[in-house]
Amino acid sequence: MENLEERKESTSESLQTPGEYVQPKPQNGKVVMTVMTPEEAANLLARLQDILSLWPGSDNRIFDGFVMTVLPIPTVMTITKVEKKDCHDKVFCVNDEPVVSLEKLS
Repeated sequence: MENLEERKESTSESLQTPGEYVQPKPQNGKVVMTVMTPEEAANLLARLQDILSLWPGSDNRIFDGFVMTVLPIPTVMTITKVEKKDCHDKVFCVNDEPVVSLEKLS
């Protein structure tokens, strides 16, 4: 499996390329429509496949135009979401610790 930092860099570079598929993207509390190319969708789905292969009991389905993913939460932890400041997006937390820095997302 390739380095996570390399993936983050390659994904953020590829997300700037315009394409055919529209994806909502929150910005300053408002939803702004951005474009996703088939290559970007393939990249994100490949990353999702990697996650699913590492997460026991996970599953996914394509349902009515949506990719639905199930990731069972182990009983030894609590997974929640917190709302970022001035935005509608939410950030995952494991045992009340955000999985990404909230300062970087503001």
